[in-house]
Amino acid sequence: TLYSVTFPNAAALRAWAAAHALALGPGGWAIKDATANSGAGLWFCASGPDLVVEAAKVDARGEVVLQRYLPNPCLWKGRKLQYRAYAVWRGRRCFLYRGAMAQVCATPYAKPEAGSPLDATVHVTNVSVNEDARAFVPERPVPDLQEAAPTHFRAMARVLRSLARAAAPALSPKRG
Repeated sequence: TLYSVTFPNAAALRAWAAAHALALGPGGWAIKDATANSGAGLWFCASGPDLVVEAAKVDARGEVVLQRYLPNPCLWKGRKLQYRAYAVWRGRRCFLYRGAMAQVCATPYAKPEAGSPLDATVHVTNVSVNEDARAFVPERPVPDLQEAAPTHFRAMARVLRSLARAAAPALSPKRG
């Protein structure tokens, strides 16, 4: 199952989408300009055919990332929620800080539907995308995520452990 792939540029993404998008099956996708921030450089698609259409719109100048869109994101009061958490790598170990920021979309969540454009205020939790919306919810500090949302904290810790295992060969001292 494909979850994420990086392309050197938008042209490579378009070529890949033309060749493979129809075989991807149902489910949403996010295209990200690897150099963008603040909610810019994002394109969403709800199906393989939508991916071909959206890939044609991508204007990134450098690397582009295609990621599977989570089918069941975390919700808070019916809106997509994400935690901005911080981690520190020290050698081959990773430490997850217990404090985090909670970011919420301004518009209630709706699953992506093929052929329909996706509203950024439904799918992007970044403050820059949502701050002008009538129902904007400012990001909130979560002083102790491990206590406030233990299931989410444990899931993040599992992901970081998995990344640490995958990165171990590259982080090992070179013997020469």
